[in-house]
Amino acid sequence: MSIEKAKGKATIKRVLEYLSENDSAIMADISKSIRMPATTVNISLMRLMEVDLIEKSDHNYRICDPILRF
Repeated sequence: MSIEKAKGKATIKRVLEYLSENDSAIMADISKSIRMPATTVNISLMRLMEVDLIEKSDHNYRICDPILRF
């Protein structure tokens, strides 16, 4: 596994953890909270939307399935 792929998976996990603890959030808040660049967070958000784990409404992101929210 490449370092880039491993880093991407870690970011996705951190984004999901943040969203599971917060009902919804804008990208800037996620980025600031998990201390990752907005461009990196944006890539993770796009990947999560591609597989329908999260959704975007206006500028807010949230986990789609209520069971996955803690």
